[in-house]
Amino acid sequence: AARLLAELAAVPDMHSVLINTGAAAALVNLGAQLAHESNKEDKTYSSMSAVPGTVAEMTEVEGERFTAAAVFGLASSDAGVNTILSTNDADAIVGMTHWAQSNDPILQRWGTGALARSVVSGRDSFQAVQKSGGLTILVAALTKDDGQSSCFAAGAIGRLVTADKEAGNSVFRHGAATQLLAMLTQDIKGQSLGLRSGRQRCALRAIIPCLGNTQFKAALQEADLRQVIHDLMTDEGFASDPELPSLAQQAVNRL
Repeated sequence: AARLLAELAAVPDMHSVLINTGAAAALVNLGAQLAHESNKEDKTYSSMSAVPGTVAEMTEVEGERFTAAAVFGLASSDAGVNTILSTNDADAIVGMTHWAQSNDPILQRWGTGALARSVVSGRDSFQAVQKSGGLTILVAALTKDDGQSSCFAAGAIGRLVTADKEAGNSVFRHGAATQLLAMLTQDIKGQSLGLRSGRQRCALRAIIPCLGNTQFKAALQEADLRQVIHDLMTDEGFASDPELPSLAQQAVNRL
């Protein structure tokens, strides 16, 4: 059931059906409950490979993963986010923060993505994420080992800074400028060139709009972003990427 809902929730046009039938609310409540329970267990997963343990344990983990994926899908529309915010039986936003900090990399990815989508949906959702400590978690996600989680967070921060000065200043106070710079230069052991380049593209796409914010610009100038980019351009992998040099030049032009 969770897997089917994840497939349906991935299509925004299906959200009205999920909402009108009560499936969306049930899904959000279940997700918050599962996130709360798994947060207490604090299990550790070494990779995205198959879950070790009994069939029952694997089924339980897979069920929560698909539920998290479904909540992530639901957060892709305003109607879906409104359903998440209106849930009374459990705090769904707090559930997302639990997933985003999970030791399970798949839950971490969907939780971060759901938070990122929710925080940019509107003023109410931004305040709900902020109240739950979600801004701190999104900023921290910029330097997580999972590149997709980092990109979800970077995309949300770039949009927040562009859309709303107050929201931009809020994420700045949470250390977003420093974390974006760290994301740009981060070298994770065992990470392929493709994954590193993808992470750098996400970082630059967030940094470019952030340079329109006075506080971000001053902080990145003080950190000598221009020199950081100059040093990166000497790396063959960076310089030969089809997008990175252009993005880097756009950032330099805004300094």
